[in-house]
Amino acid sequence: MLKFILLILFVLLAEVNAKEPYFLEGCPLIQLTGKLDHSVLPGAPNYESISNGDCPSERWFFEPNEQSKKYLRESGIFKTIPEDFRPVVENWKDKVDSIQLSASGELESQFKKRPNEEFILEGWLGSWPVHCYSIFFFEVSRIVN
Repeated sequence: MLKFILLILFVLLAEVNAKEPYFLEGCPLIQLTGKLDHSVLPGAPNYESISNGDCPSERWFFEPNEQSKKYLRESGIFKTIPEDFRPVVENWKDKVDSIQLSASGELESQFKKRPNEEFILEGWLGSWPVHCYSIFFFEVSRIVN
């Protein structure tokens, strides 16, 4: 009986892990240069309008400079994103003007202290097949400059 219960738990855990969204799996650590933008957007439950009851959702976005955009388009970095998790948008590889950031509170506090500055950020570029405000996410590991 114990073996049967363990088998069921194993199967359930395997299914849960298999359904987790892709984000950093297989992504190389890269550096991007650009400016930051802070926005308050409509969040849950409908992601449509704060004035109609959706919760405000504060987000940081990264606007890469031309050199970083060229790197993203030409380096082959997009090949690291598995096909099942690539954006379902035409010409998605060209849509790198605004990338949603994922960063610790400590890093976000540094963003707030340095408005209008150009940042060099190090981290991992990824994509999630869930609601987000841009096609790509960038998980920031550190601020280089």
